[in-house]
Amino acid sequence: MKYLCVHCDKTFEHGDEDAKPRCPTCLRKNGLEPVAEPKKGAAQRPTWLPWAIAGGVLVAAGMGYAWWQSQAADTVEGDVPIAPLDRSAVLGHLRQRGVDARQLNTMLVPGDAVEAWAEEVAGDAGSAQDKAAAIQAAIRARAEAGAFERWSFGVPRETPITPPETALERLGEDDGHHHLYPLEVAALMTSALRALDVDAMVAEAVRFSGDRSPPDPSGQLGYYVVAVWDGDASEGEPTAYDPYQGRETQPEEMRILDDTQAIGAALATRALYMLSRESDPERAMEGATQATRLDPRSPSSRAVLGAVLLVSGQGDRGLDELVAAKQLRDDAPRRNLLAGVHLQLGDVDAASREVSAALEEYPDFAPGRATLAAIHLTQQEPDLARTELEEVERLDPQLHMLDQLWAGYFATTGDMDRAVERAQRAVERNPDIQTRLMAARIYRQAARYTLMRREAHEVLDRTPAQRQPEMRQLIQRMLGPTALEPVDDPADWADEPLDDEELDGDDLELEGDDGLELESPLLGGDDGLQLGGGGGPSLLGDDDRLGGGGLQLGGGGGGLQLGGGGEGGLRLNLNE
Repeated sequence: MKYLCVHCDKTFEHGDEDAKPRCPTCLRKNGLEPVAEPKKGAAQRPTWLPWAIAGGVLVAAGMGYAWWQSQAADTVEGDVPIAPLDRSAVLGHLRQRGVDARQLNTMLVPGDAVEAWAEEVAGDAGSAQDKAAAIQAAIRARAEAGAFERWSFGVPRETPITPPETALERLGEDDGHHHLYPLEVAALMTSALRALDVDAMVAEAVRFSGDRSPPDPSGQLGYYVVAVWDGDASEGEPTAYDPYQGRETQPEEMRILDDTQAIGAALATRALYMLSRESDPERAMEGATQATRLDPRSPSSRAVLGAVLLVSGQGDRGLDELVAAKQLRDDAPRRNLLAGVHLQLGDVDAASREVSAALEEYPDFAPGRATLAAIHLTQQEPDLARTELEEVERLDPQLHMLDQLWAGYFATTGDMDRAVERAQRAVERNPDIQTRLMAARIYRQAARYTLMRREAHEVLDRTPAQRQPEMRQLIQRMLGPTALEPVDDPADWADEPLDDEELDGDDLELEGDDGLELESPLLGGDDGLQLGGGGGPSLLGDDDRLGGGGLQLGGGGGGLQLGGGGEGGLRLNLNE
């Protein structure tokens, strides 16, 4: 039977009636529509139809050429100015740099919907600052109505970043509680002001005076505001507006972006989504590379590229990018990202130094506290770990790694019922591959084999087709040879004991060409974590730096990592 993928317009054949169809191009299983086959014996097509179709094609081609001319890019030279660009100038600069951001190409050029909204909420305002204040007030009013809310930026949300028109639609939903990115809100306000002939630019807010936690705790997504001038953008100092949280104070440190750099930030966010939500490192690499091409001095984009490289098996280059990100901005989020790498390498002292410096800068930095909890668990210090986890729960109860760390803590202390409960909550909150693998390991340790097998199947189902053989092997080595047995009628075999082959060796050991041994005290083992050194197989393999290790996106210190093992290979790294 034929199916049409609505994501990439690919039509393909699918003959296996027992398996769910998957698009061979974008590898998605959702958004596939059956294509009706012509019925046998149907009336013969009229002889005039091909000529009519040909005529229609010519008309469509003419319309397409006219549309292409209207979208044609300017021929540009030199640096991108810090000033609003029209559509053709933006496309010209992107073409000059070999970047196609698709629907994000012109995200700061106001469309009809944004222009109409801007006129409605601020058209009668006088000065540029009055218009900016009116638009910010309108956005904040929608936030107070529950249209969107602040959330933990540890991992990307479950949907990709969108242009201002889509953000505007979401603002219209009372109690929608959408997880908008600060970049989306800033882009909406910027494009709305430009529709009112106000010079406005997206700017990255690095720090606000008096804050005890960084504006962007992830170190990868960035925190963005809007810079507004009274006149031209090239004259005088701008006033910063914070539509995402409504701060009235000016940022202590701010970096104004040109339009292509703002698009680069959006591409980096989309790359992080492709990496962690779509499990598509190839497309993530494309987006992250383009992002750094547009803005090589962005610490956030460099950190995203580092994450993609690590997951793609290019550990040496990935570590270089993370170090470069820290050199560009030596702050708590960048330190916490490096602490996670040090912890994976088994260098607990280096991880502790980075985290201590991060928490000295920002005492209420929840991801840093989570990393510190993971360090304590690695050092078999459960009481200290619990103290930090309770502090994290107070500071940010929605932190993506919190439930995973609690699951590891309870498994360490032998409270498997609570470990299972926390693992289930972790999957509900963040149902990606890494979290499900962590939960499956907890379920195995707790002898909850039905739950373990369900997660194993979910992991395999979410893995791209070309990586499924590797993932199948990894799951069976991690959870036992029966981990992928059918679960259609689990009542017949739920919670039965595993056989001797499956129970052999409670600590997980996965050894491959690169040399890898994973032993996880947080998941019930007794021998600790070995990720390098110690004389045995290690994550470093033949490389004296990082080899093919993975990186936990967004910091947080613990959890399961999927990392590379060669050319786009797939490897599991247990951080705890």
